[in-house]
Amino acid sequence: MDAAMLLDFDANIVCFQSGVAELHWRHEGRQGTVRPAFFARTRDGQRLVIPHRSVPRLAGLEEWVMRQAAAAANWQIRPLQVPEGVLQSSLRCAAHFRGTEFAPGIQARQILLDVFAAPRPLQEGATAAGLGLQAAGHVWHLLWTGALDFDRTLPLLPTSRIWAASTGNDSSKDNG
Repeated sequence: MDAAMLLDFDANIVCFQSGVAELHWRHEGRQGTVRPAFFARTRDGQRLVIPHRSVPRLAGLEEWVMRQAAAAANWQIRPLQVPEGVLQSSLRCAAHFRGTEFAPGIQARQILLDVFAAPRPLQEGATAAGLGLQAAGHVWHLLWTGALDFDRTLPLLPTSRIWAASTGNDSSKDNG
């Protein structure tokens, strides 16, 4: 679930699925099946295959099978480092606000981006925006979609300093 959460949080990933394919192999009298953890598509149409961590005794062979299949299917292999610790906790907090019911309208979004043009504490900025009780939910949603950013080495709390992302993320991505 944490790996799926990380893929959903990645603004460049537009869709992903799990359990949609298996790779069956035979090699030197041995046979097996490799089940990738996820398949994904990026905003620019690139297709990704995200492997599970392999059992150590099969890691080399499974990696070889995955490379062969990826080359034939024009996939990019992208290992996924599952978030742990502070980042895992922060993403879990933001994930609660991923749904469209927390998405701000166009005007509210712009107000919040302007309020957070310079880093400031999350709750302070939500209050300063003058959007009422829903402002905090909008801020958390914008953190989830990547329109607002935060220091991923520190816990994401109402007192955390956040800011408008400068990566040019497309605001049309709706992770809900």
